[in-house]
Amino acid sequence: MTNRRGGIVLALLLASAFGDAASAQSASTPSAQFSEVPSLAARVASGELPPVARRLPERPLVVETEPEAAYGGDLRMLIGTPKDWKLAFVYGYARLVRFDRHYQLVPDIAERVEVKDGGRSFTFHLRKGHRWSDGAPFTSADFAYWWEHVANDKDLSSGGPPAILLVDGEAPTVEFLDASTVRFRDVASLASGHHERLDGQGYYKGLTARDLTVPARLLTVADIFEALSANRPYRRGLPEAEVLEIMRRDVGTRVCPDCFDALRVFLDRTPFVPYSRRVPRQGP
Repeated sequence: MTNRRGGIVLALLLASAFGDAASAQSASTPSAQFSEVPSLAARVASGELPPVARRLPERPLVVETEPEAAYGGDLRMLIGTPKDWKLAFVYGYARLVRFDRHYQLVPDIAERVEVKDGGRSFTFHLRKGHRWSDGAPFTSADFAYWWEHVANDKDLSSGGPPAILLVDGEAPTVEFLDASTVRFRDVASLASGHHERLDGQGYYKGLTARDLTVPARLLTVADIFEALSANRPYRRGLPEAEVLEIMRRDVGTRVCPDCFDALRVFLDRTPFVPYSRRVPRQGP
């Protein structure tokens, strides 16, 4: 029970950074119109699992696929370092909100998301009738369990709630309004701003330089530097000089000039250690 509830941690971390996430509702096709997953048909026939209509929420998410799409198959992926294990969650992609094919944020596990107060208040409306894989109800009680017994448990989370949710060191106010509604208030604007750009071409709100806080600009610079210098399964991290040259080209549009200068000062004072030497590669 603890593992599945603890898994909400990742979903909350991602959702907290999504700014003005889309609040579109999912399709309302009755459950009876859905077909059974072929791999589960035998278990349903034997009575081990209830029919599909009894396993879906009242308003399930409907994902349109290509005409030739079919159930089954294998997904092979390379985990080059311990850090890359997060890719398993990326490919699994079971989160409160998700990106669609057009890179727009839309509801996923959540039925709708309301973002107010400039990205400092997030209200998640869960799907009524949603269940865990073992049939137990998935409700706001699961969020309460994580918040009260994981995030704020000194033994399990010695540093307290995730830092990205903190505002001036203070945790947000978390409210469990009813069985299907959870609200996080006073979430740090830092979390919803580090994908924005100075020229207004970023996401999620298209903020411009005058709207972006210094912490959000610093996080953007740190995020870009880490992404370019870290090892990935498909390529090795780039050397410092090459990373800085790539970032320099974006100064004034995506990268804050002052924050870029601060990064260079930091690197002058702190020897750069490539990720290939920080994190030992696994396997042969």
